[in-house]
Amino acid sequence: MVVWCSDVTKNIWHAALDSCPHRMAPLSAGVLETGQLRCRYHGWCFNGAGSCVSVPMARNDAEEARMCGLARSCLTTFPVQVKQGLVWIFPSAGQDAAIQAKKSAPCVTPEMDGAEWIMTVAPVGYQVSMENTFDPSHAPFLHNGIVKYSAERAQAITKFVLRDDVISGKRGFVLQHNGYDESTEGIFATRQFVPPCSNTTVYKYADGRVETNQAYFVPCSSHETRYIVNLGSGPSR
Repeated sequence: MVVWCSDVTKNIWHAALDSCPHRMAPLSAGVLETGQLRCRYHGWCFNGAGSCVSVPMARNDAEEARMCGLARSCLTTFPVQVKQGLVWIFPSAGQDAAIQAKKSAPCVTPEMDGAEWIMTVAPVGYQVSMENTFDPSHAPFLHNGIVKYSAERAQAITKFVLRDDVISGKRGFVLQHNGYDESTEGIFATRQFVPPCSNTTVYKYADGRVETNQAYFVPCSSHETRYIVNLGSGPSR
């Protein structure tokens, strides 16, 4: 998939299959020219709607217009929404995709409005990444010395349950647990998974403070995952 912004001031984004319809070259290796995406292989150019607007090596203007007007010269595009500073892509193409996308709101957390996101690509597969974020007992050891975590202050989790004993293919699940080191002693935590890639963790402290963390995990390849994380909504009362 190729993603690009056609208007920075208006924050307008587009997404398409990462394949030029001419010779299948990756458009992610292309260049942006005044908001339009140009393929590096033969210079074909496409607008945000996915229509071909330029075929530089066409024999004449009439031939170029004919080629640009062909359905097979268009990109396969996907509906896009921008929410909370992130680009959300509806993974379906076709005439009904835009209608379906409007009925499927992005999986956002209200506490993250105006949030600043941290992004990195980790050399870890998607499945391991998702599993890790629902395994809080790793934190004192893997994150030893970072922020509040310390292996020396680790404590065994004495409560770790699946809320309502329900796992849904559409709605995911919610785990509940107590603290796992001295800094989280007395907390009540929930970790909610919403398919396919969202983890919302809420810590409720004994003194009434509430902290919300949000993470998304987007597979880049079989062995790489993009982490999109915000850890800063709290704590608050």
